[in-house]
Amino acid sequence: MEMFATSALIIVVAHLVLGLLLWFRVRKLYSYPGLLGFPVFGNLYYFYKTMLIASFENMRIHLVQVAEQYGKNGICFCILFCFRKVVIISSPQVMKQIGFHPNLKDKPPYVFESFLKYTDGPFTTPSSDDVWKMKRKEYNNLLKKSSVENNFYNIFLKSADKLVELMLATPSTLDIEKAVLGVTQSVTMEALFGVDGRPAFDPEIIDHMYTLKNIITLIIGNPGIAKTILNGLGPFDGLLIRQAGALKKLSSQIMKQVHVKLKSSQHFPSENTKSNYSLSMYIASRTEKSKKFDQNVLTELQELFITSSSTVSSTMSCTIICLAVLPEMQEKAWKEQNEIFGDDTREPSLEDLERMIFLERFIKESLRFCGPPLIAKHAAEDIKVDGVIIPKGAIVVYMLDFMRKDPKYWKDPKLFDPDRFLEENECLNYTYAPFGIGVRTCPGMNFAMTQMKITLSKVLRRVKLSTVKKDLKFENLEFEAMLLMELKNPPFLKVEERIM
Repeated sequence: MEMFATSALIIVVAHLVLGLLLWFRVRKLYSYPGLLGFPVFGNLYYFYKTMLIASFENMRIHLVQVAEQYGKNGICFCILFCFRKVVIISSPQVMKQIGFHPNLKDKPPYVFESFLKYTDGPFTTPSSDDVWKMKRKEYNNLLKKSSVENNFYNIFLKSADKLVELMLATPSTLDIEKAVLGVTQSVTMEALFGVDGRPAFDPEIIDHMYTLKNIITLIIGNPGIAKTILNGLGPFDGLLIRQAGALKKLSSQIMKQVHVKLKSSQHFPSENTKSNYSLSMYIASRTEKSKKFDQNVLTELQELFITSSSTVSSTMSCTIICLAVLPEMQEKAWKEQNEIFGDDTREPSLEDLERMIFLERFIKESLRFCGPPLIAKHAAEDIKVDGVIIPKGAIVVYMLDFMRKDPKYWKDPKLFDPDRFLEENECLNYTYAPFGIGVRTCPGMNFAMTQMKITLSKVLRRVKLSTVKKDLKFENLEFEAMLLMELKNPPFLKVEERIM
């Protein structure tokens, strides 16, 4: 009995010391009221609550609850992952002030360094150093609007036809997410890697890539535990994690084709010849003299493959499902296509895309629901905003999904209304931000939007969509935080060919 009492006393004292240490760490930022109003107990409660977040969605919900309960003027301080200092931003006015701040260029190393063994490009690399800037400049050049339209247009047209073909092949119970994923993966391989895209349609690859994002979001939600596990797996991760193995298998096929192209190339890309080379060749030329050439190229290609194909796939499949559950808007979008093309079966031109005004608004409204749940930055130095000091080393989280659904900034935010984008509003630009904000804004915006407009144009002209489950409404759809805000249980679709 005495031993039990001693052990209990030691545990209580240890927790009081831990609570005091936590309070000391955040006392200048924010103190949770906690048990009986004591911040020590409040911080202990959140220490254990955030020790194992379990999923990205749980993290999002937790941060929303904290921001709603304790936030003031769009800024809220808290702790996450046991003891990491976090600043939650839930106001477009604050985002406008700090979105492009030079001390917020980096991503939180604690969260993103777990990925570097598998993905090491400009999207997941935490530090915005000179190497990152060089990579980012290449991506910006090769993914700018003119380059996308000149170099990838025919690939987008071909992939759109492939998607329609897949849709018509399964007219009664179409799994649109997997169909779109195969298409977007092939586009990434052909457009960005300059290799044969047919392996992307391998059913095993599609199945594993479809579930890989679950693993990625688990890593984001539990970075410390994930890093320990991934380091322990070592060389066996590809065998033990089937999704990682599938990614490596596809990456190896891509690498073989890249090697062939390197051997047949007389010289690497230069300013005068850059339009003739794929992004994979730029990556290869940049790492030509590296002792770990294959590994460096492989990890960057893997990052590009995931960030390009998975995000476009999620957005496009969500938009197609929205068309299916909103039949009146689907008909309005089809009528716009009919006004542009009539009975002509010609391919859409750049001028045609500019005339697809309602379709663009529909895509934008879809992105309001399925855009990124949040964006995390790392404060390199102290930042002062509205008289508040964001401390050096803090994780700064922009609560994008929360702001996109906030009635203070959006009228009837739960309603799907493309016409809300008829008028531009600077404040809404900072609550919307589907491609991010600041120096790390996604360079693939033009790539994604052009691909989606071409594909959706062809889909609308060729098929009529509905859901297998009758009377399914948009308000019945549920979203959760993954790489983007994605549908929990995406419905199967029915496809009916339109008679021209």
